Amino acid sequence: MGKARRARFFVGIHEIGDYSLRLSQGLRANGCDVTNVVIAPRSPLLERAETHDRHIVLSKRRRRRDLQLAKEFLRYVRGHDVFVFVFAQSFTSHLAADEHRLLRKLAYVDLALLKALGKKSVVVFLGDDVRSRRMLLEETEEAGLDAHAKYARIEIGLNVGGRDGLRRRRARRIERYATHIFAQPSYAHLLTREYHFMWLPVNLAAFDFSIGQTQCPLVIHAPSNPTFKGTAHVLDAVRRLKEEGYEFRFELCQGMKNERVRELLSAADIVVDQVIIPSHGLFAVEAMASGCAVLGSVVPGYNGFPADLPIMTTTPDTLYMNLKLLLGDEKLRADMAHAGRVYVEEHHDHVKVAGDFLRRIGEA
Repeated sequence: MGKARRARFFVGIHEIGDYSLRLSQGLRANGCDVTNVVIAPRSPLLERAETHDRHIVLSKRRRRRDLQLAKEFLRYVRGHDVFVFVFAQSFTSHLAADEHRLLRKLAYVDLALLKALGKKSVVVFLGDDVRSRRMLLEETEEAGLDAHAKYARIEIGLNVGGRDGLRRRRARRIERYATHIFAQPSYAHLLTREYHFMWLPVNLAAFDFSIGQTQCPLVIHAPSNPTFKGTAHVLDAVRRLKEEGYEFRFELCQGMKNERVRELLSAADIVVDQVIIPSHGLFAVEAMASGCAVLGSVVPGYNGFPADLPIMTTTPDTLYMNLKLLLGDEKLRADMAHAGRVYVEEHHDHVKVAGDFLRRIGEA
């Protein structure tokens, strides 16, 4: 008998934090045939030298967009076996928020069709797509993370970005039809079905690991959402330390091109990630890959993160003291930087992440 054909993957149609691009590259490195197609990308992290296989440019007219996406689905459905949808965005997911009730019922009908055709669909959640901010607050309170809960309630509140009804409908529809789901506990509150832990993939070759040897350390902070990331608290801590005479440079990486951010990461000694929610995003991973000591609100050993995660847990209550500690201890910074690179190599290398992904969905 001949060798069984490997499954052909479709990865798309949304891009966030280069996830679809990196996963596609990792799958290819594992010997998979992959088509990576996304709606005209808005990700600020994309490198100019890298791109997806194709970009879909959607019409500005709503109903014409609906027809475009339906045609795109038909274009790829016959030639692929596994469909990976990033940020819960499929070819029909946008209909979940349509003003017409009948069209809302067609949301995620593509997942239902894929299931009927015997194909696999994998949905990856990456943030607020099925997160409940109310449940997030309750969760942190129940876990005894009092500082996290206090500032989450102050900064984010119960209602900011709250669309739990829509998100719950989205979750139920996906759980009904998707073959596999990937997520992290910090944004999987509205899921009721078992899911796989989702690791953020990075291409380590793109990051030069170096540890600064300077008497004037560089501290950087790069908020995608200043309120959600606690930027006001970061700026206050920096101001206090400057007034007390501590010598260091500070860069707020907001609205910068990614090439410039990468340059700053290579030169930085300390990165302050988000300081409100007990989680971390791609920027913290890139900082560890680059040789930076990282402060952030993630809690090692909590919500699925390994106990050896080398990020110093930091909330607005401890931000000033932790930053002061790192500024004054070059050895501690270096130890954290070395541990961070090892951690990223173990858990976030895009080839390893893709290999684990294949095993979990039964395609290894």
